Amino acid sequence: MPSVIEDKDAIRDVLYRYCYGTDTGDVETWVGGFTEDCLWDGGPFGVCKGKEAMRAFYKQGGDAAKSMRHLTLNSIIDVQGDRAKAVSYVVVLGASETATSIFFSGFYEDELVRKGGRWLIQTRKLRTDMSEMKLPTAR
Repeated sequence: MPSVIEDKDAIRDVLYRYCYGTDTGDVETWVGGFTEDCLWDGGPFGVCKGKEAMRAFYKQGGDAAKSMRHLTLNSIIDVQGDRAKAVSYVVVLGASETATSIFFSGFYEDELVRKGGRWLIQTRKLRTDMSEMKLPTAR
């Protein structure tokens, strides 16, 4: 059984791969860190239930995400056996050949499960109103 530190490191890897998948247009990396029956609540950007809905959502956006850089920061993770909760800041930059600017910022609230020895996001909620943030229990 992995230690809590190993679990948190594995969870951070899932969170970061989401960003790289989004920004490179690699849809399978983007959805790869989610359970089949996941809920992706992108707040003002929409809601998807399940990986197939996420794939369709991404496809309709075309290459728009390739001009962005998602940064996941300051993650606080609470591991409880095969379940975990994480809260992370997110900053999304708009990037062009000549300039970079902040597109938006907010936070992710994630619920994760361990399946087959691998951590996966079951629910991800994007929020831009910081007053809604609830930190997981400190351990």
